[in-house]
Amino acid sequence: TIDVLRKIPEVIENADCPIDVEFLIAQKEDLYELNIVQARKLSPVHLNNYLCSQNFPMSNIAKQVLIPESFIYHSVGRFKGRLCTGGFKSRWMKNDLPNIFMVKHDSGEGLFRFLEELPKDFCGVGLIVTHPEMRTHDHLQYSVYEDPRFSFVLHVEDSAVSNLKDGMILKVTSNGKRVSIEEQDEIVIDGIHINFIHSLDEIDESLVSAVFLVGFMGEEIIAGRNERGWDILGGHLEERDVDLLSGLQRESFEEGRVKINSTIPFATIRFEGREDLMVFYTSSDCELLPDFVPKNDAYDRALMKIQNFLEVYYWKEDIMATLIKEAMNVLGLNIKF
Repeated sequence: TIDVLRKIPEVIENADCPIDVEFLIAQKEDLYELNIVQARKLSPVHLNNYLCSQNFPMSNIAKQVLIPESFIYHSVGRFKGRLCTGGFKSRWMKNDLPNIFMVKHDSGEGLFRFLEELPKDFCGVGLIVTHPEMRTHDHLQYSVYEDPRFSFVLHVEDSAVSNLKDGMILKVTSNGKRVSIEEQDEIVIDGIHINFIHSLDEIDESLVSAVFLVGFMGEEIIAGRNERGWDILGGHLEERDVDLLSGLQRESFEEGRVKINSTIPFATIRFEGREDLMVFYTSSDCELLPDFVPKNDAYDRALMKIQNFLEVYYWKEDIMATLIKEAMNVLGLNIKF
């Protein structure tokens, strides 16, 4: 069989590059029958992927989903993006990071439907194709790598990625044979650790010392001014607060006479060398009550365009911009600033 495959380039005209051969082997009694389905020059995408795989190191990542070797290879390289498990209905579509779509192969039909529906102007997105333990095989699994819309393609078993959730920020490292998928749950800016969370179950609430609100009304952000300058509403928890939410509601009411009807926790901040956390909530379902009166720790309140707020924000603008972008992603808001 190997000898036959090696001779294929000799019969393909001007075969001056590696050959992509799809073949089937059938056993008939003591003989093996080789059926060549198609043979073609290896496309630049596949050739580059193969060459990159020869010397690509796999980094040691502590928290990872490790995809073992299989008969279908993966794109080679390092990639980062936000996972969309809900396809085009995901609220994370076209957010601040490249999309990574996770699609069921479904005997080829699921992948084919997705490719047909994916807009032609999409580019730079990632694709994770999931398979059952007993895989079916089709040529689409290979040709999808040549689709210019995708920056990378992985083929994995359903069970290996069952814990990945819609909206996760993923870092993917692949040498073509093995893949590690790490959730990037922390961003560090100037020694300040920002973690994006999906619920309070992910943190130790006993470590929380302060709570804050990234609140929106239309395309404006709710701001308050105190002795430090302009800030979002929030502050330290007090003994009388029943829980984190009650503390946030109290601080928002005291500082800005803001009533929060519904809200979502989405991030924490921790300073280098400290254990205590600040929790950030977001909401677009708030009311500004009319009876605001300036006082010692609350000089003013206002609705501001995001860019205007960042220009007068008293602390680190890049950190606040990061939090605002993530808050908009969580709420499905598309506000340019």
